[in-house]
Amino acid sequence: MPVKLTDEQRDAVVCRNREMLVSAAAGSGKTRVIVERIMSRITGPERRNIDDFLVITFTNAAAAELRDRFEREISSRISETPSDRHLKKQLSLLAKAQITTIDAFCLSVVREFNHLCDLSPSVSIVDGAEADLLRSEALENTLESLYEEIESNTDFAELASLLSASRDDRLLAGAVSDAYTKIQSHPFPDIWMEETIRVYENCPDDFGDTVWGNILLKEAVSTAEAAKRILETALDLLKDEPSLECKYAPALRDDIGVAEGFVSSAGNGWDAAVEAASAPLSRLAAAPRDCDPVLRDRIKSMREVWKKIYGTISESISEQSRVHIDEIRRILPAIRGLFAAVKRYEREYGRIKSSRNLVDFNDVSHAVIKLLCRRSGELTEPTEVAELIGGRYAEVLIDEFQDTNGIQTLIADMLTRGRNNLFMVGDVKQSIYRFRLAEPEIFISRYNTYKDYSDALGDGVPVRMILSKNFRSRPEVVDAVNSVFKKLMVGGFTQISYGEREKLHVGRVCAGDPADDGSGNDYETSYAPGGFNPEFMVIDIPEAEDDEEDSVGKLEAEAAYVAKRIRSMLDGGFQVEEDGIMRNLRPGDIAILLRSASSKASYFERALSANGIESCTERSGPIRTAELLALLSLLKVIDNAYQDIPLIGVMNLPIYRFTPDELTEIRSADRSASMYDAVRKSAGKGNEKCKALIESLSSFRTYAAENGIDRLIRHVYSVTGLPGIFSAMAGGAERRRNLMRLYEHAAKYVSSGRHGISGFINYIERTMENGTFGSDEAFGDDAVRIMTIHKSKGMEFPVVFICDISCKFNLDDTRKPVLIHPKYGIGLRILDQDRMYQYPTAVYTAISRKLREESLAEEMRILYVAMTRAKEKLIMTCALPGAAVKLQSILKNADGLGIERIRSADGPAKWLVPILASHPSGARLREISGSDYFSADEPGTWITDVITAGFSDEPETGREDDTAVQRLKEASGSSEVKASEELPPDVDELAVTIRERLDYRYPFAGLSQVPSKITATQLKGKAYESELTENAEVVSRPLSHLRRPRFAAGITGLTPAEKGTALHLAMQFADIMKCRDRESIEKEIGRLRESRILSGLQADAVDPEKILRFVESDLGKRVYAAKSVKREFKFSILDEAGRYYPDAPAGEKLLVQGVCDLFFEEDDGIVVVDFKSDKVSRSGLSAKAGEYRPQVELYAYALEKITGKTVKEKFLYFFSVDEAFRL
Repeated sequence: MPVKLTDEQRDAVVCRNREMLVSAAAGSGKTRVIVERIMSRITGPERRNIDDFLVITFTNAAAAELRDRFEREISSRISETPSDRHLKKQLSLLAKAQITTIDAFCLSVVREFNHLCDLSPSVSIVDGAEADLLRSEALENTLESLYEEIESNTDFAELASLLSASRDDRLLAGAVSDAYTKIQSHPFPDIWMEETIRVYENCPDDFGDTVWGNILLKEAVSTAEAAKRILETALDLLKDEPSLECKYAPALRDDIGVAEGFVSSAGNGWDAAVEAASAPLSRLAAAPRDCDPVLRDRIKSMREVWKKIYGTISESISEQSRVHIDEIRRILPAIRGLFAAVKRYEREYGRIKSSRNLVDFNDVSHAVIKLLCRRSGELTEPTEVAELIGGRYAEVLIDEFQDTNGIQTLIADMLTRGRNNLFMVGDVKQSIYRFRLAEPEIFISRYNTYKDYSDALGDGVPVRMILSKNFRSRPEVVDAVNSVFKKLMVGGFTQISYGEREKLHVGRVCAGDPADDGSGNDYETSYAPGGFNPEFMVIDIPEAEDDEEDSVGKLEAEAAYVAKRIRSMLDGGFQVEEDGIMRNLRPGDIAILLRSASSKASYFERALSANGIESCTERSGPIRTAELLALLSLLKVIDNAYQDIPLIGVMNLPIYRFTPDELTEIRSADRSASMYDAVRKSAGKGNEKCKALIESLSSFRTYAAENGIDRLIRHVYSVTGLPGIFSAMAGGAERRRNLMRLYEHAAKYVSSGRHGISGFINYIERTMENGTFGSDEAFGDDAVRIMTIHKSKGMEFPVVFICDISCKFNLDDTRKPVLIHPKYGIGLRILDQDRMYQYPTAVYTAISRKLREESLAEEMRILYVAMTRAKEKLIMTCALPGAAVKLQSILKNADGLGIERIRSADGPAKWLVPILASHPSGARLREISGSDYFSADEPGTWITDVITAGFSDEPETGREDDTAVQRLKEASGSSEVKASEELPPDVDELAVTIRERLDYRYPFAGLSQVPSKITATQLKGKAYESELTENAEVVSRPLSHLRRPRFAAGITGLTPAEKGTALHLAMQFADIMKCRDRESIEKEIGRLRESRILSGLQADAVDPEKILRFVESDLGKRVYAAKSVKREFKFSILDEAGRYYPDAPAGEKLLVQGVCDLFFEEDDGIVVVDFKSDKVSRSGLSAKAGEYRPQVELYAYALEKITGKTVKEKFLYFFSVDEAFRL
């Protein structure tokens, strides 16, 4: 039975013969419209078939859900008209209907027309971690080839130079990879790069006429006008205080003149704006003593805002046009170098994929563009293939059109060109996938240019339609959303004007609503204690000493409040509606939404658990679970048993059951050997566990040689029973799912034609690190769900908590060394070669600010998505350290800045606090902050409050009830306590008790500073540290000493420090007793090279003469004549902690470890020798030796304790001066 539609939905269903864009607000029934539109053409006079339509959705899950929706709808209509054979036919056609993602559609096109493109029909798709590995390989090969030609490739050399501020080439690699990804999202990447280069090559003389200068001037004018409004407000306020007006007004009028002069000059070009931005400001005269101090401070605060804005303008608009045009010319070679590197990277990546018969979705989509598009000058026309494919479909429908990009839009346009059969539906206010290269500007452009459907235009005219009725949420939630976004989405850089047409309108009839049953019942009080009104709770927490502690404290306090609030709602009879009936709230009705959940969800999990509430979390980001690490360790050992750490991890597994004591005994049997050799030796001595382990690994290794990695993992599971073992542990179901996912990844890895254990380990570690392993926890039926806002898209919940409102926006994309914008090109910093200092060009600054604006616009949309998930109740929480001060800071002059306040915000709290403080319901926020910022004409009712962390769990409490002052008042039996009054005895006792507890000092505080273990290296200079640093002067190294990275400067070989390390390694591992002359020393160095103890570069860097001089020295001769010689002697002793930490209590022990380079024994005692490769002069030998004295003294002390013999001498041998220093 067809469902009842609103007038707007009906219009969207019946409109024909024109392109239509449907702007469907949250909860407005857009999926219903898509289904009804197609069903109306199937069951109506046209008698269309369901496979006559191409329906493009955003995800595979959305496509499956839509296909299921059609199946249910068709089945329902068949049950009403069982004799309709045409409807029955649709069920059989549904399986082949094109209800799909754009990627899947493109893949089907390529496979059908593979004879016309370069792709084989048998290719496999590579994505995720496997694609990342291939891209890393391609990038490494690309950069290596570019470095080889760096002397002749001046463009690449310039690019490498600009990005050489770090110590390696990670910035360069990241820039090439990022540029490739973003450029590939353009339908014609090569054309885009060519056009970008032309823009840089043909810059006008006036920088203000460039796209970048225009951005900076527009922003400067906007901020100047906002500041002018603040100054004018300040002048108006002064009229009530004549004495202050005569002092302050002249400067303020001058300021207004400066602002107006700048705005006027900006219209005359860049250089005129630069001159206007350098105008000096007048000084503010001293205020009279008898003036109103509150007004005085407010006026001064308003002028400080203006001065800050003017300072920003002066900084941005400070250099003449010729300076910026010269910068553009300077960075042009680097941009050419970047584009050339991107093209070479694309070729190399393509070569690697081709060698494996793989393609990625970029290849597929660009192949489809070539099949469907024909370029004719600046025009793009559909090809015969496009005409053929497009002719198959009565209509092309695109869901979630706000998340499309240039490639996807062009494909749809080519299929529908001249047919007037493109139907697009979406909501730009819910476009939140910029990180996936979505371009909401495409939706906005069409929305702004298409005509309203209500204008009754003729066929062929593109039209737009707005669905604004929300059928999901209660009126209270709808009003809350509208009250926020009418103040946030104000046009300009926010991209959306949230007016009467765009705002949500209530479409839901609630249970108990008078419109529902005519009873007039007040559902707010009948069904929901506390009401359905939205809440904004500021949680006041103590200020911490550092940012990290501050962040942790905020999350803990916020999570504790949320958990208690949920507990009170569950226990207090809060009710929600289900199928028109009110019922009690359950945990599964509640969602906690976070901007980022990877590191924050655990705080809420623990708090909920402490309150007896089950929760489940959507996991994203890196995953490191015990069961996966265990299996990876086993795979690593099967591949190569000579890996000590993975082998020990395997021996700890329940299937092998080695105890710590057994591991210690095995390791101690031969400390110089690898762990695997030690296991083999123990097995040879009859250790049955070691025998079983070796046999097990040998069996797995044999199986791996004959089978793929997927079959090996399945075999391991079968033989060891590990899935069952981990299933029996806490969180067993999720552990088992992870192990099954590991097997699925292995099967996918093998099916892509790849083999080998080590390659699979690299692949799976990449998936675990980048969050693509697929470890999302299955949501329980009756558990509070904790998830990111992105994950909640398309979902709805009766009760929604939006938490961590005080978080900062992630604006990392605006600070990358290379900025890339599809419209404004490439932004680079310039490197000052003399001072090795990077500074942003004006182009970089302009693109950075444009990216920041786009990021902020998306953050608004993310907030919109979060707030519109709520059906019954919306609660927002914001933890602020020192809330009163923070609120005052946020609300200072908030009413005068307009869109500039929105632009300057660094987190959602900076948006929401001023909006809700100005709301009629925001009295509590105004009271705490001392603000009079207020607007009476706002929709809905909010519950706003500021509560003290840990004292309350309800919105209406937490002001003073639980403070110590209140407790004292109650104890005295009086509402007031005066200092002159004598308190009752019990209060005196209470005061003593409080004082004693506040004065308590932990008796072992000193011990908390004593580590459990210390190494000899840590003792270097320990005795002198406080003495040296007490009166030390901090000296900044001048920038002139900074050097370019060695790779960028063309320098090869080892650094002096690395050469010193190589010499020390040679002395550590060489057989010193064989090093009698230069020839034998060179032979020993060759042995170390062959055994790979030294790399080729290291071996070449070792100077045999240095070793020979030690051999021929008096100390060296004593070594050869000694009774015994020990090298690299490792020791561990348990010693008195007071020896190293004087404040440690008597009897406290400390583990001391170290490695003595060399000691030898003579008839009358032991001689200790420690080698040093530090660069030191003979005059500085004594001071340098003093730094190492505690370290060598410890060696001597330890040797005496261990051997029971006397250490008679201690030497430091410095290779830089070939001299031994006796301590």
